[in-house]
Amino acid sequence: MRQCPCSTAHPRPNPLCERAASLTPRDAKTARNLKPHVCTDPRCSDLLLLRPDKTLKQIDVLRHELKALRYILDNFHAGKLPSTALPPREDFLSRQAREIYDTIRQAPSREAAEAQIAAMHLDDVDVASFLRLSGDHYYTYPALVHERAEALRAGRLRIEAA
Repeated sequence: MRQCPCSTAHPRPNPLCERAASLTPRDAKTARNLKPHVCTDPRCSDLLLLRPDKTLKQIDVLRHELKALRYILDNFHAGKLPSTALPPREDFLSRQAREIYDTIRQAPSREAAEAQIAAMHLDDVDVASFLRLSGDHYYTYPALVHERAEALRAGRLRIEAA
């Protein structure tokens, strides 16, 4: 049995990991389609097999949350995104993202949400740029926000101190 990529002596919990570990450099294209290995053994601090960095910068967290929020803003009031598909509020780690999230959820329409967001003064957020961008290509970010929040709560991921 192959071992977890963290180099400890416990087996990998996921059979997908076996497949990912057996990839040759020639199969790099295939690797992009595999789900990352997340070791569930408490002795292991390894988060990703295919992307080994385990610490995120705060600015990257905010950037990804803003992309998720942009997608939510574009689709929530249009009925394309049901409330059940939204990440929970507590999954947004930054104060700025939680403020925007609350505004989007509480506004009666997209236009009302955009007007309220335009009036906000948020640290590290260019509100005009946020409102100008389209969220069409950010459909994966709401799930990313949720997955990262779960990984942080489980201790498999850290956020770098500012």
